[in-house]
Amino acid sequence: MERKTEVNAGFDRWSVFEKARKANRMHHAQAYQTLQHTLAETFSMPPRILDLGCGDAGDMAGVLRFQPVQSYTGVDNDPDVLSRAEMAFKELSVPARLILGGYEDALRSGPGSYDVIWLGLFLHHLPGAKKREFFQEAHRLIRSGGVLLVHDPVLKQGETRQEYIARIESACRAGWPELTAAEKDMMTRHWSLHGRQESLSALESMALAGGFGCMEVLWNDPCQFYAVMAFWN
Repeated sequence: MERKTEVNAGFDRWSVFEKARKANRMHHAQAYQTLQHTLAETFSMPPRILDLGCGDAGDMAGVLRFQPVQSYTGVDNDPDVLSRAEMAFKELSVPARLILGGYEDALRSGPGSYDVIWLGLFLHHLPGAKKREFFQEAHRLIRSGGVLLVHDPVLKQGETRQEYIARIESACRAGWPELTAAEKDMMTRHWSLHGRQESLSALESMALAGGFGCMEVLWNDPCQFYAVMAFWN
């Protein structure tokens, strides 16, 4: 099981992440709109969804309010946010199961157990070797015709991780007025200490080596900090 700090991604206070999320700094709105559109356009029958690092599942609950699913499984190793996820699903008639545990535990499911695996700002927490292992396991878990959907920070082609961090730190410090200077420092520590960002081409290579058929970039923010990617099985 991965350490709790991996899922919390270095945020000393969840409230800092919440402030940035409410201001849509990490483009949650576009990511979950893309997720909702992809689910509606791809599956004629309600899909089975695995959400790794689901957090409080507030955005996902908003999607599933309108998108029928056969089942939803959310996994997180933070009991506090998982209790908030339980509240988010309480008023929805969604067959939801929430699991307290690490992502590796969830990957022990049988072949073809899911139609969709969703990763919301999770993949970049894993080092390269773990990412490669993850793609192999995700390929095994997703049925033929299913998809791995990933919302994650990505490097520009040819950009180093240090250049990415300098670029996003500059954007945060020049803007993001909802955060105090100390909270911006906290965001910078998060990006510096806990991110293993990759380029789109690097992720595509890992996915193809893991057995996926192709990668499609579904959405990319204008500043090229974040993207939503589909890896088709």
